[in-house]
Amino acid sequence: MSLADKIEVNTRYTRSTNVERDRGSRSIIEAYLPTARGIGMLDDITSAFGSDDQPRAWSLIGPYGSGKSSFALFLHELLGSKGGVKALATKVLTRERADLARRFARQQPWCRVVLSGSEEPFSNRLLAALDEAATAFWAGKRGGKPAVLMDIRKARRADGAPDSRVLALVDALQTTLERTGAGGLLMVIDELGKFLEYEARRGGGGVLLLQQLAERAFRGRRANLMLFVLLHQGFDLYARGMGEKLKNDWTKVQDRFQSISFVEAPDQTLRVVAAAFSNSLNGTQRQSIRNRAQRIARGLGKANGLPPTLSEDAAAEIFAACYPMHPISLLALPTLCQRFAQNERTLFSYLGSREPHGFRASIESLDKIGDWVHPGEVYDYFVQNQPAVLADPLTHRRWAEVVTAVERAESACESSDPAMPPCGLPRRSAYSISYPERVA
Repeated sequence: MSLADKIEVNTRYTRSTNVERDRGSRSIIEAYLPTARGIGMLDDITSAFGSDDQPRAWSLIGPYGSGKSSFALFLHELLGSKGGVKALATKVLTRERADLARRFARQQPWCRVVLSGSEEPFSNRLLAALDEAATAFWAGKRGGKPAVLMDIRKARRADGAPDSRVLALVDALQTTLERTGAGGLLMVIDELGKFLEYEARRGGGGVLLLQQLAERAFRGRRANLMLFVLLHQGFDLYARGMGEKLKNDWTKVQDRFQSISFVEAPDQTLRVVAAAFSNSLNGTQRQSIRNRAQRIARGLGKANGLPPTLSEDAAAEIFAACYPMHPISLLALPTLCQRFAQNERTLFSYLGSREPHGFRASIESLDKIGDWVHPGEVYDYFVQNQPAVLADPLTHRRWAEVVTAVERAESACESSDPAMPPCGLPRRSAYSISYPERVA
């Protein structure tokens, strides 16, 4: 059996999460790893379960692949009906924070409204999502269906209900939920930027409905409204090109939300990666790798080469778990994926890739236990497979400078100038350098 056969990586994160499509997915919830930022958010949410007035509207802002939708889906399941996927989500959270999991487990089922941004008025799409969520919430329940379901459906069919009508229906739905003892009303709006872009082209007025929803979420009730919007950038950046008055109006809308930067620290990303690795090495082989990982972690610690929040012991544990990724390769990956690609999604795409210099292709070339995938392989993969996503001019220029510097170094190594000391770096490709064994 080769080394490649002994290493497995759960690459579930290569597939983007869609909050609407993936509701009820056990595989996604099983694979979810609550990070420090996610747990902090869940803590804030449970503190807003009470009936006092307080902010209950959040905007999660982060680039593609940063885990916003996965978090929203996890929250959606935590607030679902008892048993089933809620029980699974509670079990996952219990492994990280048992006290927090118990707070969610005590919640009665919430009516959960989920929608994704699209090229249509926000109010129309919201009514459709309200109809679907309310119908699903009362499905299978004994007795007649509440009148608010028919009212929502009539407004949906009317196509173009005014904001005041939509807000009145949200109020009526909350009142009905209170009478039935429900936990509350959850609204998750994924890809909100698509709605904002659509409204910006039409004059921007439709965004005020978001402000009014956020203001209603502030008011405490027995069945609270909690509102989450997921974006790639702040509201104001979608308002570029509009007049000053509309820009100011949009800023007021954003101010009604608690803005959360949803980009994980490198050490948290490394913990997610470590949780995805598994291997079938024997005890002696694992101990050998563990010893080497500890030596490298100590060396990096002395050189201030570890993330500030990662201790040497924790780093050694992660390095050993992620074998055969060399620790320096591993430390570079989160930053590379944040700066030059799509965060965790690209990271796990690399780990599952059999393309030239992808992780699976790299480990197939390793000869024995104790060999590593060095940074040169990671560099080659990003140069050859990721340049198309470098839309930011500054980032693109910096990346071009790196490529040029590496090419010059390789040319220098091949120089016939006797004054140039040999560097022993064999040329492997037009964009790569080898990684000296002494770093291991």
